[in-house]
Amino acid sequence: MRRANIGRCWQLEKQLWFWSILTCGSFIVVRYVQGQADVELAAYWSARALLPFSTNLWWYPTSYMLFLLIAPLLTQGLGYLSKRQHGAICMALIAMYAFLPSRFFPMDMKYSIVLFIYLYIIISFFRWHLPELCKSRKFARDLLAVGLIFGISTQFVVQCFFPNNGYLHYFWLNTPRCLPSICISIALLIFVTTAHSRVSKAVNWLAASTLSVYLVVTTPVGEMVLRTFAKAVHPGVGGIVFNLLMAVIVYLGVLMMDVLRHAVFSKTVDLNELDQLEWIWGYLLRAHDIIASRFRVYVGHVLCLSESSDRSSDSKE
Repeated sequence: MRRANIGRCWQLEKQLWFWSILTCGSFIVVRYVQGQADVELAAYWSARALLPFSTNLWWYPTSYMLFLLIAPLLTQGLGYLSKRQHGAICMALIAMYAFLPSRFFPMDMKYSIVLFIYLYIIISFFRWHLPELCKSRKFARDLLAVGLIFGISTQFVVQCFFPNNGYLHYFWLNTPRCLPSICISIALLIFVTTAHSRVSKAVNWLAASTLSVYLVVTTPVGEMVLRTFAKAVHPGVGGIVFNLLMAVIVYLGVLMMDVLRHAVFSKTVDLNELDQLEWIWGYLLRAHDIIASRFRVYVGHVLCLSESSDRSSDSKE
C-alpha cells in the first residue's frame, strides 16, 4: 500500500461525499415534494450518501479505490513471473473471458474490481514484456482496425438477426472485457503515450470534470430527470438533436457545479491536504502495528496451547 495511492483515495472520497450528499439529498427532497415520502427509502439513501465507498454507490470509483490499495501488491506479484508465465496467465484470461459476451457466459466479472485486475494483468504484459510494440503506432492502427471491424461487424450481424431482444446491450462493444474493447483500448493507449507531449490546463480541467458528470447522471435524481426528458423525445432527426442538446446542457451544468465545488474545496477541506494525508497515513500505520502485535500474541498463544497438548499426550503414552 503506497502513500500516494492513499492520497488519491482520500481526494476521490471527498469528491464522492460532495456529490453523493448533494444528489441523494436532492432525490429525497424531490420525493417529499411529490408526496412520495418514504422513511425507509430516505434512511437507505441517506446511509448510501454518507458512505458512498462502503455502499458501492458508484461501481467505478469504488473499484478504482480498491484497485489502488492492492495495485502495489499485484504489481509485485506479477513482477516475480517470467514473460512466459505472465503470457500464459493472459492467454488463459482471454480464453475464459474475452470471447463470450455476458449473455452467453454466466461467470461474468461485470463492473467490479475484478475487471480492473483483469485489464491490468493484460496491459502490464504489453508494457513490461513487449515494449517495442507499445511504441509502434502501426501496431496500434492494426489493433484499432481489428477491434472496430470485429466489434462493429458482429454487432451488425446480431442486430440484423435479433433486432429487438436486447443483445445490443450485452454484446461485444458494450462489454469491456471482450476482445474488441481490449484491442481498441490498448490501441488508444499506444496512440496517447506515443504522441508528442502537449500540456493544456483547459483540457485537463475539462477531462477531470467528466467524472462529476458520470456521478450525477448515474444517481437516482439524475436518472429521474433524464427519464422525464426522455419521455418527451420523438423519433427522427428532431429527437436526435434534442438528445444532443440535452447532453451538452447536462455536461455544462455539471461542469459549472464542479467549478464551484473546486472553489469551495480550495478554501475549506483542501487547505490542509498534506496534514490530512499525514494523519490518515499515521492512523493506518498505528492500526497496522496494533493488529500485527495482537496477531503475534494470538499466534504465540495458539502455539503454546498446541505444545502443551502435545506434551500431555506424550506423557499419557
